[in-house]
Order: sequence, then C-alpha cells, then structure tokens
Amino acid sequence: MAYDEGTSLEEDHPRSLKPHARYREKNLWLTLERLATDDANTGDGPLSAALLPLPDLLARREAAVPVFDGSVRDLIKHLEPATVPLMISALPRRNAVLWTLSAFWAAWLWGENAAGSVRNFARRRRYDWAWHETALRASFAACHKLLKPDSRFVALLPEADPGFVGAALTAADGADFDLVDFALRGDPMEAQFTFGVAQTFQSARAGGHALQSLPLQTIRRCAEDTAIAVIRDRGEPVKWGLIISAAFVELARDHLLRAAVEQTATDPLEVIMPAVEAACAHSSQLVHLMAEESPRSGWWWLADPAAAADPLADRAERETARALAEAVDTHAVALERRLCAAFTGWLTPDATLISHCLESYGEEHHTVWKFRPEDDPESRAEDVQRIADDLLALGKRLGYEGRSPREAEVEWREAGSAPIAYCFLVSDTAVISRFVYAAGEGRRVVVVPGGRAGLVQYKLGRNPRLRVAVEQGGWLFLKFRHVRRLLSEQTLDRNAILTALGLDPISEKGSDQLQLL
Repeated sequence: MAYDEGTSLEEDHPRSLKPHARYREKNLWLTLERLATDDANTGDGPLSAALLPLPDLLARREAAVPVFDGSVRDLIKHLEPATVPLMISALPRRNAVLWTLSAFWAAWLWGENAAGSVRNFARRRRYDWAWHETALRASFAACHKLLKPDSRFVALLPEADPGFVGAALTAADGADFDLVDFALRGDPMEAQFTFGVAQTFQSARAGGHALQSLPLQTIRRCAEDTAIAVIRDRGEPVKWGLIISAAFVELARDHLLRAAVEQTATDPLEVIMPAVEAACAHSSQLVHLMAEESPRSGWWWLADPAAAADPLADRAERETARALAEAVDTHAVALERRLCAAFTGWLTPDATLISHCLESYGEEHHTVWKFRPEDDPESRAEDVQRIADDLLALGKRLGYEGRSPREAEVEWREAGSAPIAYCFLVSDTAVISRFVYAAGEGRRVVVVPGGRAGLVQYKLGRNPRLRVAVEQGGWLFLKFRHVRRLLSEQTLDRNAILTALGLDPISEKGSDQLQLL
C-alpha cells in the first residue's frame, strides 16, 4: 500500500506508467509512517482470528485465517476435494501497471527471485479480456473441485468494467458454476456475484444450443429483454456499462455463456458482446439519449416509459430518510447494508447516491450519522405550510391574486380569470420528478429546503431525462431561505421578481450550473 501511494503516477488506479507532466517525488518513509498510525491499520483489541500457515490451520479446529503463498491451483494440492463450504475472492482485474509495479517492488524488497511469479505478467504488453477469461476459468475450475455440493463461491469485482464482468461470468459459467445471486452498481462500477456448484449440469450441446443458428438470436433477445427490464425497474436512464453487465448476468443464469465457451474455439466474448450491442442498437423499444455513434456512449431509455417505476434515486432518498428517522444513530455501513437489502440485483444503489442522500438528511458525528433535527417530520410539515403562507403573502404584495388549490402548492394569477403567472410547488424532499414530468401552467417553481440543494443537483447530473425536462419546461428552483429573504425585501416589485428569483444558485461551482434559486 505504501509503495502504491508513493508513486508519482497521474491517477489513483492508473492504466499506464505515465508520470505527471510536472516532476513530483513522494517520500516513501513518511508514507510508511503515516500508514503505520492509520486507524484502518491499527486496533486496540487483539485479533479475532489467528494468522497461520495453511498446514497449521488444517491441524487445528479453532477458527483462523490461513496465509497461503501460492495460486488456487497450488491450493487444491493441500485440500481434500469437496470439503470447502464457502470461498470468497476479490477477483484479480487485468492491470499491467499493478503487475509491473508488483514485480518491481517485490524484486527490490526481497530479491530478483521473489518477483519470478509476476515477471511473466509484467513482460506481457497486451491483456485482452479473452486471455483474462481463460485464466479466470482455470482458477474457477480449480475452486470447483474444492467446494462442497451445497456450498457458495462469492466473487467481488471492485472495478467492474463490462469486459471484466463478462470475463468473470463467462469463466464461472464455463467452469460449471450456477449464478444464484448478484449485485450491480453503476457509479462507480462495482459487482458482487454469488455462485453455487452446479449439480445437474446439462451440456449446451445436450440442451440443443448451436451458435451457428439459435443462440445468436437467443443472446440478442435476452439482451434486449434485460435492457428493457433494467431501465424499467430503475425508472431512470441507464448507462451502457450497467446494461451490458446485467445482460451478462441473465446470459449466465440461462447458461448461454457456458454454451459459448463450449462451442467457440477462440474467444466467446467476441461472440457475445457484439450480439448484445446489436440487440440494443436495433431495438424499437429503447432510445439512446445524448449518444454518439457507439452504443457504449450516452444513456439508454425506454421508447414507452409508461411502465417505468419511480426513479431509483427518489426511492433510495426516501429509504435513507426513513432509516435515519427510525434509528437514534447509525453508521454509514449499516445504512448502506439496509439500502442494499431493500434494493437488490441491478437496483443496488450507487455509493455516490447513498453518500448524497446521507449528506442531505443526516449529520455525521465521529463516524455516526444522526437525523438532522430540522428534518423532523412535524417540523418540516410546519416549514412547508409556513413557506406556502409566505408565498401567498408575497404574491399579494406584488399585486397577484394568490390561491392554494392543493396542499403545498401556491398559484399567482392576475386579477380575475387570467392564466397562471407562477406556480410554486413546495416540497421537503428532493423528489422533483413528480413535478417536472407533469404538465402544468405558468412559470413553475419547485421550492425545497437548502439542505436538499446538493441532492437535487446530483439528481440532475445523473439523470439526463430529468435535466432535459427541467430545461425544456423552464423550471426554476427556490430554497426556503430565499423565500424568507424575498418576503423581507420591502422594495421588491413585480418587474424585479424574476431577476430576484435568480440570486441564489443551486451550487457555488459556477454559472454553468442549473440554478436552484
């Protein structure tokens, strides 16, 4: 870890050995000292499990963590077949920089011979996903021999590029594993797969699949159906990485990836990925938003969104607020666990979404999150009513005829039966889609607490459909505090109201941001 942090490469996870344009040298000794005192690497209590060499572990019954210096294929030589109840692995991702630096640091610390096992990887200049899938399949096959009939294998993919997801699922399916559960995230791309040992494996040939005829159509149909289901269930536009990862999941469930492995002599991914791309690109039920020529750019949405669920971001916001309100205090990990239990599979909330929801509704004190006092439901209900009354008073002072046709809604009209000039929709949440997607009259304004501004901005950034609807509808956003400020401005008149509404932007990042007034 210290050597990784001590490099002068441009990125945290670089794809090439490219130093900064400006010379920069990090002090490795200071990095080692800092990591030695880091809370993540220290603890007050004893270790809950002993760290033992594998032979010592096999000779005892107490719980322990074995340290095994070798590959999975070496491990099977020390264990009896069908004896392991559970295996958990963070699958290795192809990373030429990591492997090169690993060889370098190992040779520097322990001598040239210590880097021998990594040297072959460091010399390789091209790492395609087909090569990676073949290597992973060999490891999965070795693990398969160790696992009990009803056991599980959990695979973690912290940097789940679509190619990596495809390689991992194809390798597992080709090694006779059944995919029994999964979780996919989009920002950042992360995946977790739970596999079972296939008990009644039926060969793709025995099942009648033939890549020359049926499976290409089957793959395309499965991919299109999956894309539609993902977008419909999430209720918001979806990026390509999540769509193709979900398609690989469904193909693995139907063991079509296993069929491709059996009947493709070279690279099954070269058969599957173009078929998935073609299915989405030529689908009449999908729309490509903000797209370039490649299906891998932009977002995908439904041609007919009538059956789409409420946006996932809105549902995650409600669940976060409910969780914080129910608990006296909670840790971020506990809240994340609750959200991931409520939204599973390809609905797993993104880490950045959870973070924005937490910051909008909670306060952090020494790693513990508490519900913000001002977000107490009774207090917020009073705030909403007070803001509605303030808007009615402000409209009257400006010469408009104000009325409240529904709770938390205020209309300003000219005297008589004139059309609506302004319509204010007061909300204590950042769930703005229910307003923005609905038809209405006049200049429409959503009024929210200041604490929701960051969450509104984040939702507009992650959802191009929502952002376009806001721009095309001429929507304005107003914070509670600015309503009070306008009401106290005695010199404000009707001619200046529209300008005055624009004096409180949604963020401090510059004028190119949409305004939350």
